Amino acid sequence: MFRHCLCSLLICVAFLTAPLLSASEAAAGNCTAVFHLDDAVTIGALQYDVTYPSATVDFDGSGTGVSCTDPTGSITTFNDNDAGSLTTAYLSFFSFNGPTDVAICDLTADPGTTVGDFTITVTDAADGGAQPIVPAPGVSLSSLSCAWSTTSTTIWGGSTSTTTSTTSTTLAGERLCLVDIALADAVSVASLQFDVDYSATDGTFEGDGSSVTCSGDIQYSLSTFNDDDAGQSLIAAIIKLGAFTGPTLVAGCAFVPGLVDPLPGDFVITVTDAADGNAAPIVPAPAVVIDSIDCFDPSASTTSTTSTTSTTSTTVPVCGDGVPQAGEACDDGAGNSDTQADACRTDCTAPVCGDDVIDGGEGCDDGAGNSDT
Repeated sequence: MFRHCLCSLLICVAFLTAPLLSASEAAAGNCTAVFHLDDAVTIGALQYDVTYPSATVDFDGSGTGVSCTDPTGSITTFNDNDAGSLTTAYLSFFSFNGPTDVAICDLTADPGTTVGDFTITVTDAADGGAQPIVPAPGVSLSSLSCAWSTTSTTIWGGSTSTTTSTTSTTLAGERLCLVDIALADAVSVASLQFDVDYSATDGTFEGDGSSVTCSGDIQYSLSTFNDDDAGQSLIAAIIKLGAFTGPTLVAGCAFVPGLVDPLPGDFVITVTDAADGNAAPIVPAPAVVIDSIDCFDPSASTTSTTSTTSTTSTTVPVCGDGVPQAGEACDDGAGNSDTQADACRTDCTAPVCGDDVIDGGEGCDDGAGNSDT
C-alpha cells in the first residue's frame, strides 16, 4: 500500500522511525491426504484416478516413486504424472472390505487448498471373485491435514527485520538386520504367497501392517507385505506376468532385533499358495527360505540429512615401526640391527645362535660356520 502525504520535517522523521507494517505471509505447507473407500463392498481389485490442480498442489515424489502408502495390504501401484493426475491400482489376494481407508499420501499445497480441489474417478472395481462391481463404489478424499508455515516480517522505516525459526531433530540409531528371503527350488512361479512366523525371535520387522519395510526382489513383479506385530507374523505375496524361475531371491526386509541377533532357523516360513504361469497350482509347494541375515549398528555408519563423504584410513603394521605386532618377536624401530649384539633383528626376529652375531650368553657365533665336528 502506498500512502501519499504532505508533512513537516518533524512529522516525516517520526513517520520513518515508527513501525509501518507488520505482515504475515503464508507459504505452501506439508499435507497428508487420506483416501477412503466409502461403500460397504468387498474389493478384490480397484483402480481410480485423482485429478488435482498442479499449480497449487504437488504430491511428494514422482511417477511410481510418489509418496503414498496402502493400508489395505494389497498389491498396489501409485503413479503420479506431476501434471495434475494420480492413478492408483489395487490387487488383493485376500480381498478387503469397505468402508475403509485405502491410501495415505504426502503432498505440498498452497494455503486455502481444500478437499474440493480434488476429483476422484473410479475406473475399475471387482470383488474377490473377479466379478465387476456395478455400480462402482465411491472413493473420496476423507481428510486433508496441512501445516502451513507463516513468516512474520516487520518493516521499520525502510529496514526489514525477519525472524526465522528452525527446528532440528536428531534420531537415535538402533541395531538393524537385513533379512533376505529366497525361493529355494528350481521351479517357474507366477504367483507366490507365504507367511513368515518370527515368534522365536525377540525382535520385530521394521514398520507395521502394509508399511513394513520390505521390498520385492523380482524384477517387473508386484509385491505386497503385511506385518502383524502382535501375532509376530509377516504375510508376503508376489505376482508376475510371465513367471519367474528359482532358485532366486524374492524379498528383502529390515528387522529390528532385541538383545540377540536372529538366526535363519528362528524364522518359520510356510508357503500358502503357489501357481505357475498357467495359474495351475504347484504341488508340492516350493520351498521358501531365509537366504541370509546381515546385522549391523547404523550408529556406527555415517548418517546425515544431506550428504557426507566418509574416509577411513588404515595403517598396515610393518616391521621397523617400533611397535611389536602379531607375528613379530620384537621391534625396536631404528634400533633393529643384524650386526649389533642382543639387538632385535631387521626382520623383527629375536637374536639366536647361528645369526653370525655374538650375543649375550654366547661364547662365539660364526653363523653358517658353526659346527659340532
